[in-house]
Amino acid sequence: MRKSLLLFILIASSHAWATAADKFALQFKISRPYCVLNFLETCKGANGTSDALRIYIENSTKSDTLFSKLIEDYHSLDLDGIYQHSGFPETRPAYRSIKDLLIIAAVQSNNIDEFKQQIIGVLHSSDYEHLINIMKKADVWYEKIIWSRHGKQAIIQLEKLETYQPSINDAFQRLKKFYGSSWPDDMPFIIALSPVPGKTGATAATPHANSLCLDVLTEEINYAARIAIALHEICHVLYAEQSRQLQHELENYFAASTSAYASAAHNFFDEGLATANGNGWTYKLVTGKMDTAGWYSDTYIDGFGHALYPLTSRYLSEGKSIDESFAKEAIRLFGEKFPKAPDDFGILFNHLVLHSDEEEPVGRNRVKQNIYARFSVYYLNFTSPIMGAESGGLLKDSRETQLIVVDRNYETTLNALKNALPELNKIHYNLNDNFIISYFDGKKRLVMVAKINKGDTDKLFEAIKKRQFVNRTEPYWRL
Repeated sequence: MRKSLLLFILIASSHAWATAADKFALQFKISRPYCVLNFLETCKGANGTSDALRIYIENSTKSDTLFSKLIEDYHSLDLDGIYQHSGFPETRPAYRSIKDLLIIAAVQSNNIDEFKQQIIGVLHSSDYEHLINIMKKADVWYEKIIWSRHGKQAIIQLEKLETYQPSINDAFQRLKKFYGSSWPDDMPFIIALSPVPGKTGATAATPHANSLCLDVLTEEINYAARIAIALHEICHVLYAEQSRQLQHELENYFAASTSAYASAAHNFFDEGLATANGNGWTYKLVTGKMDTAGWYSDTYIDGFGHALYPLTSRYLSEGKSIDESFAKEAIRLFGEKFPKAPDDFGILFNHLVLHSDEEEPVGRNRVKQNIYARFSVYYLNFTSPIMGAESGGLLKDSRETQLIVVDRNYETTLNALKNALPELNKIHYNLNDNFIISYFDGKKRLVMVAKINKGDTDKLFEAIKKRQFVNRTEPYWRL
């Protein structure tokens, strides 16, 4: 049902923009419903929102009890439900969420009444009415705090970015072929701008199917850099929209490699490509010169993006698509750039299965926050209890890093784990200690067993981050 709803929204969006899409596949717009929805999400402190905008809103609404009550009401809505398309590789799960559907509908709408019509059936009727009422109230604050002060500047930003349309539409077509993406030729891609007051500050850009939500600083003048960010995010969409067959082929290229760097290169492949193609190739395409500033704040992503740039540029200039030769060269380049990568927890935690007896949902949220605060985790599968059927299956079959956090029933749990993890029988540990055991098993995946006091996950992840690398000769270390 959710899949059908998403398809309906995308088809309706495509039809509405058909005439414009004949000229440009990429379209810029400012959608008031999206701006209001993003306004609420920002106040909530949601992922993918601007800290600079949140601080600006908080400073503008101090002591406003009515506004605080409105945000509390928005917090009470459950918009985080997800579903998954089947048939895709385990490491590239095709998730969609209710929030995705709401954002897509908001981007395509010109006012809240249009948005209301677009989302019929997405939410339960009570939540549906509640959300619309909240958005109509929030619209008043948005007008007062943001649009009345910065709306003219936002329109200038829109007009400046639109001057790049011919170049980036050409880039989009070439990138689509490079990725071998199944993105339909008649499906437009809408870049929805959300103004963030000021000249500097943290901004966000998030893709949602055929809608890219892009924060723009109202006093910004480096438009090419903003375009590069937009194309970076669009590259993620093109990568995600590769066919099931192509995704499995790419997975097999990395899985078949005997290089010690194949797994790490695979983990960073999506971000590395987006950085090389968006921040590197696109920036040069629209400016005629390279961006000499850092392309990404993460050392591995920035370094891999720079290493990949000559290779991706050659493929794009020759009109070639990613193939097995490209994957092999990407692995080699990663290893050349980061020789210690295979033992770096910062990389090994990119794709993680976390096993815990902590109760949900509070326990899971706290553990996840502690991980995300210290590591770049792109895929996290949380399972509880440790000796449950789901955990047992993942311990046996999953190729991802396995982290088992034992914070209760120590002896019973650790003895049971010895049956699931034969290598654990060879490692001596002291139950009186808090400790971490880390080793690579027969599947060449990292397995970690942590025995800690209840609630000490913050200390656990701090200790792992401080240690930084796996010690292959000393699997046991006390906390």
